[in-house]
Amino acid sequence: MTGGAAAGLRYVEDGGANTNLNDTVIDIEIDFNIVASGVSDSGIAIGASVDLDAAQNDQLQAVGGGANDPEVYISTNGLTVTVGGVGNQNLEGIADVGYQCTGADENITMIDTGAYDVNLAYSMSGLGFGVSYGSDSEDAAVSVTGTAGTVGFGLGYTSIEGGSDFTELTLATSMGGVDFDFAFVDENAAVAANDLTAFGLSASNTMGSMTYIVAMSDTSTTNQDPNFGIGFPNNLGGGLTFAGGVTSVGATTANGDATTQADRGFNMAF
Repeated sequence: MTGGAAAGLRYVEDGGANTNLNDTVIDIEIDFNIVASGVSDSGIAIGASVDLDAAQNDQLQAVGGGANDPEVYISTNGLTVTVGGVGNQNLEGIADVGYQCTGADENITMIDTGAYDVNLAYSMSGLGFGVSYGSDSEDAAVSVTGTAGTVGFGLGYTSIEGGSDFTELTLATSMGGVDFDFAFVDENAAVAANDLTAFGLSASNTMGSMTYIVAMSDTSTTNQDPNFGIGFPNNLGGGLTFAGGVTSVGATTANGDATTQADRGFNMAF
């Protein structure tokens, strides 16, 4: 059994995301993973896992009710086939800020795009290949990741049956002790008028136990202003991190005002 937990404070300007319109509320999240594994006589690795998740935000239990994300896998010669509650091939190319994320990357992040129940992962000569497929939805996604010199890269493509197609590019490198990440997404929507592009940038620098992060994301969506954020996680060792962040979430209406979101709290890894 492995897992993690988070507990802290979440702030949303004018209480826009909170039940009773208070600006600051307590939020917690717990995620335990139960994993079983073995190896056949011929060297084939096998395993299964489930998640036990629960969260309470603003005095409301948001997630819970038992085991989630059941998965079974078989792995041999660098190829792993996983079936069940598998994920997509989204590359999530830039850092967010805050102990539980305050939305600096919101314009670029592709969360839960598509529905899949089969995943293939293969590694060869420093390259990683991934495929996700939905046996009923027929959604499909592929990705390749690797390193060229001092630059890490990722390229992904997602096709949603009857919906949008997404092409995603990520780049990562380090210069002078600063880590830089870049991400770009192009959406070819089912309705051409809804096509969009988005990009994001983040930079981080670690000094001792402290890491300082700046991040932004923007999109071609009409009237969507960029998001900008800063974060400052402090690694306390033993799986404990004290982190926080502040993000200015861009307005979504013409001449609208940005909204401030922030958090501060503990992340725990067990």
